[in-house]
Amino acid sequence: MNLFGRIKNLPLLTTLLTMTALGSACNNPTDIVFDDEFSTELKGHVKWARPEAINDLTATLTTAAGTFELMTGQALFDGDTKGTEGHAVSFWAVKGEARSVQFALDDMPVITLELQAMSLLSRPDGSPIAWGDSVLITLQLDDTDLAVQILPEGLQFHPTYAANLSMSYAVANDDLNGDGIVNANDRDIEQSLNIWSQPTAQDSWWPIESQKLSGPRSIFGGITQSSGYAVSW
Repeated sequence: MNLFGRIKNLPLLTTLLTMTALGSACNNPTDIVFDDEFSTELKGHVKWARPEAINDLTATLTTAAGTFELMTGQALFDGDTKGTEGHAVSFWAVKGEARSVQFALDDMPVITLELQAMSLLSRPDGSPIAWGDSVLITLQLDDTDLAVQILPEGLQFHPTYAANLSMSYAVANDDLNGDGIVNANDRDIEQSLNIWSQPTAQDSWWPIESQKLSGPRSIFGGITQSSGYAVSW
C-alpha cells in the first residue's frame, strides 16, 4: 500500500470550517512502541471486507457551531460542496479551536480524528504556528487497506496535546491473513492489531502506542504527527 502517490493536485479548499490537528513529529516519532512483547516488524495491514464500502462512507465535522455532514471526496464550502480527488476531505485547522472528524458506515464510526485546540505546533517548513493561524489538513482514505493519510506531510504537533485517532476494524475482512480460511490464526492476529504509522513513503511502518476500545472492534491512539495510519499487525 502506498497512500502518498494517490493524492494529486488536491485543490486548496477555501472553507469556512476549521479543525485543529495533531502533536510533534519526525521520521522517528516519539509515540513508537518499543515494548519487548510488541513486534515492530510489519506483517500485514487489515483489509476492507468490502472494498466498495468506502463509497458508502459518510463524513461529518463537529465544531463549536455544530455537526456538519460532508460527502466523502468533498468538503463544505460556503454551504455548497467542492470536490477533492478520491476519498478525501480537506479542512482548515486553526490553532485555538478543537474539532473532530468522523467517517462512518451505516452510522457506525470507522475512523474518528479528535483534535485539541493546542495541537498545532509547526508547519512543514518548521515555522511555528501562532494562535489563530490556520493550516489546511487533508484526510485521504485507502480503498484497499483500512488506512488514512493525514496531510500535509511534515506538519508537526504539540506532544502534550496530541490528537486522538480511533479506527474500527469491524469493517475488516475476518480472514485477516488472507489465507482463505477464518480460524484461530486470524483470532491470534486480532489480538496483536495496533495502529501503525508511516510518516512518508520513504519511511518504514512503525506501531504507535494504542489500545483496544470497548466499542465495536476499535483501536484508539494518541497521534503526534501528520502521517499515514493503518490498522496492522
